[in-house]
Amino acid sequence: MKLIQLAIMIAAVLSGIRVSNATNEGTYFYIGVVIALVVAVWMYWAKRSARAANRQS
Repeated sequence: MKLIQLAIMIAAVLSGIRVSNATNEGTYFYIGVVIALVVAVWMYWAKRSARAANRQS
């Protein structure tokens, strides 16, 4: 759960940078979205691997 909170904080910080830096409109927002997606997929994969390991044992 802490990783999800960290990802939300990172995305919020990057979104804040995007708002304060209008010249690079969108760039930081997209970076934040990519980071959030990568973390979400990684968390899903970790849960799936844990379930598979639990089944085998």
